[in-house]
Amino acid sequence: MLLALAHSRPVTWLVFPPLAALLDIGGLWLLYRTPLLAATHHQPLIHAAVQVHVVLAGLLFTFAICQLDPLRHRWNLAWRGLTLLAAGAGHAILAKTLYVARPPATTYSAVDLHTGAQLMYYGGDLVEIALAAVLAVQWYLATGRAHARLQRRQRRPPLTADSPPHTSRDF
Repeated sequence: MLLALAHSRPVTWLVFPPLAALLDIGGLWLLYRTPLLAATHHQPLIHAAVQVHVVLAGLLFTFAICQLDPLRHRWNLAWRGLTLLAAGAGHAILAKTLYVARPPATTYSAVDLHTGAQLMYYGGDLVEIALAAVLAVQWYLATGRAHARLQRRQRRPPLTADSPPHTSRDF
């Protein structure tokens, strides 16, 4: 059932890296730069919905960047890498704006605001470095395999009528 879901058309578009980044980072901007955060303090249903969105959007973004699961369509490393860079910039800018200005309709102390903004900034960097490491390993494996195939082809003598058959080790 999960494999059928992973191969569905809606999931294919949801794991499109720029869309997943927009849902993740855009949701954070909406939360912290509108009165939505203040509303979550007074409305338990809104609070629960926001928490679910933040977790699911973060997971979706991670799946879209890493793409370790069997998907119907895999987006190439360029899309995923550029999206990670753009999302990292958006996340860092949001953290910096929170350092200097509190979210609308909230009354956080300056110390709490600075601590939270720093945690968002540096914590986001750690997550983005981990995602970049996954992308780097995927890139290395993809280019390393292609390079090894090319090297094997270049070392292999051309086939002639009297050459011995190839063994499984040759491939």
